[in-house]
Amino acid sequence: MTKAQLSIILVSAAVLVGMALLPPWVHHTDNGARQSMGYGPLWQPPVAQQEQGINIFGLKLEVEEQIRASKVDWERLFLQSLMVIVVGGGAYLVLGKGTRAIH
Repeated sequence: MTKAQLSIILVSAAVLVGMALLPPWVHHTDNGARQSMGYGPLWQPPVAQQEQGINIFGLKLEVEEQIRASKVDWERLFLQSLMVIVVGGGAYLVLGKGTRAIH
């Protein structure tokens, strides 16, 4: 294994750990729709403010509602992790051809 290959492994591992600690989140609405909530720490799901308003005879009523992410978006996290593994594995193979190994 070369120094470049070792660097690729360490960087890929660090990116995977970072993605696990700051995963993508999703909120499921009452009618079953999925709403992406962005990324946030594993220990604190993201919260979004949703404003709803009604205009009755020129009187505008506005209500703010907090929406909290309901779960980690596992499908998106899986695809992102797969891409890191594929790119990291490809770089590992390319950087290993024709170079000397670390002793």
